[in-house]
Amino acid sequence: MMLMNSSSNKSNSKAVRYLMLEDEYYSRLDMEHNIASIRPNYRLVGEASDTLAAVELIAAHHPDLIFADVELCDGKSYDVLCNYPIPVVYFSEYRHVRDMLPADTLCDFILKPVSGEALRKSIIKYEHRLSKLRLRDKKTI
Repeated sequence: MMLMNSSSNKSNSKAVRYLMLEDEYYSRLDMEHNIASIRPNYRLVGEASDTLAAVELIAAHHPDLIFADVELCDGKSYDVLCNYPIPVVYFSEYRHVRDMLPADTLCDFILKPVSGEALRKSIIKYEHRLSKLRLRDKKTI
């Protein structure tokens, strides 16, 4: 588990705080680099390779979004993430696992290897979902 310095988040109140859950080091670095290129205002607040560390990071950082490999080194990420009302972009080498993912938190599913274009599309889906939620909340006030 790696904690990130969150002091830089204070300078940009619109920054999206995200976690990266991936047990393959180079895949994780590549995705983090792509996300930073696509959306410089997105702030990585933590990364983990196992579900226990993921739970600790969620409790400590309350992220807006999670990018998660379906299969972490100690189990399935969705077994833990289904307990939190946080949008998740899942990724896996196996297309069939998409059907096992919890629909209420599923923001998108990407087939590995994860490309920059696939991440860009997932980020757009997340932002669109967020916009719809904000509009709905404004209407209920």
